Amino acid sequence: MLSILCLKWGNKYGPEYVNRLYNQCTEFINLDFKFYCATDNSNKINPKIKILDLNDYAIPVGKYGGQRQGKVFTAEKIKMIADERFYGTKVLLLDLDLLILKNLTNYLKDYNPKKIAWCDAWWYPEKNYRQNYGRISCRLNASFLYTFPENASELKKQLFGKFYDYYCLKFYCLDRAIDYNFRDHIEIHNDKKLIFNYNMKKTVKKPNYKICVFNNSHGVGLDLHEVDGWAKDYWLSYDWFKFVI
Repeated sequence: MLSILCLKWGNKYGPEYVNRLYNQCTEFINLDFKFYCATDNSNKINPKIKILDLNDYAIPVGKYGGQRQGKVFTAEKIKMIADERFYGTKVLLLDLDLLILKNLTNYLKDYNPKKIAWCDAWWYPEKNYRQNYGRISCRLNASFLYTFPENASELKKQLFGKFYDYYCLKFYCLDRAIDYNFRDHIEIHNDKKLIFNYNMKKTVKKPNYKICVFNNSHGVGLDLHEVDGWAKDYWLSYDWFKFVI
């Protein structure tokens, strides 16, 4: 059994993001799965999607403040993939702002991570990463996290432990906090053609890759509802009502 997870809060992304992502999963993941969305507003989300209370994954505010409202931005993901209700399954946590381009069935069936599988953000220049180590960029991307939930329990304990206030102030987002503090708790996806970033490679489609991410949480580039061309047409083609029988 596979548990596919996503999070939606606020007004940046509408219900169409959740519905279209669900429909991409139904086409490209031919495994027995349940699809969950943790949200503060389930209005117009496909009733086939199981709704979870976003408050179950609320994260604390660091006492020193800092960027992103003084939190480790998107650290809710760690609480969600470590949730004991998913024990006995594999968990795949997906960002809403991505496109699935190729079938994922064999990859997900054959890959059994020993830790939390993170994506290599290979599109960031190595030179910039080294020059700005710990400050600006990192080489991880959390758009496609895959693991057994039991593998995430220790990371959850440590991330939200006695140094959490420091992580909020110094790193303030999940990818950086993990890259510079918790590398021992993760592994990198073993598919070199898994993921590419639309906003770093402009509008070029890379048909050999399985996932296209938009990675606009830091305010750089376009969101899915802003793009044109192949990406817009592809995304719109997954309107949920086409799949409801």
